[in-house]
Amino acid sequence: MRSARSQVGSSTTELVLLMPLVLLMIMLVVQAGLWWHARQVVEAAAQEALEAAQTENGDAAAGQARGESFLAQTGGVRAPSVAVERTNEQVTVEVHATAPHVVPGLVWQVTGAAQGPAERFVSRLDR
Repeated sequence: MRSARSQVGSSTTELVLLMPLVLLMIMLVVQAGLWWHARQVVEAAAQEALEAAQTENGDAAAGQARGESFLAQTGGVRAPSVAVERTNEQVTVEVHATAPHVVPGLVWQVTGAAQGPAERFVSRLDR
């Protein structure tokens, strides 16, 4: 009889001690999913900006505008910044943002980059 009475309330105590840990683990899984989604959005925005900037008539401003427009329409990231650099031969795009957070104090940065050749007309003499 003594052992049965000493066990009274032990499952409640175990639940009180373990539930915050279980909830934290669930929140970390959700946080990882949000980070992965934000990474995909940032990579897609970098590709969109690259496509706009590398056309023959494109420029860095057009690429930046298209990347920012894509991020505004898609969402899923916080504080995005798009940087496009275009030379006569190469276009480089970098997109930085912060993934949304569920766990307080846990802020994950995401970065996407893309580069490719700049389209340009090459005369027959220059070939």
